[in-house]
Amino acid sequence: MFRGTGAAHAARSFHDATSSPYTRSEAFTDPRRKQTIISLLDALSELSNEASSDNDANLPSNFEDDRDVPTVDEKLQVAGSELFNKFERRMDNLDKELRNFANAARQLGSSVGILSSAFRLRERLTKLLLLFRENAATLFPRKISCRPRET
Repeated sequence: MFRGTGAAHAARSFHDATSSPYTRSEAFTDPRRKQTIISLLDALSELSNEASSDNDANLPSNFEDDRDVPTVDEKLQVAGSELFNKFERRMDNLDKELRNFANAARQLGSSVGILSSAFRLRERLTKLLLLFRENAATLFPRKISCRPRET
């Protein structure tokens, strides 16, 4: 029975306490008030744009789904694997040259020391290449396999 009167009284007293010196018709026709509201809305819009751009800058970019756009990580993977492959080819060529040198020294009847040194150097180069491959496979896992090639 008395429910409606309390809510209506509270609404009237809130309206009276928050009413402005402008009447309702003056609020829409006063150019200064309209300009103030527009400038406040513009400032609020700028702040929300800045906040959204700051949030976008803090988020990690999700280029993993875009196959057309290579990521920085993908570029590093490709560049690192190309450098390793170039290094591996040079090491293989050096091993072949050492093998050819050892064969030539053997045909000339040279000392055993030269043959032994060339053999040990080839073994160490093979171990070194294996260690470099493991390191490269750790650094560039998408481009270089951990197992060494069988030649």
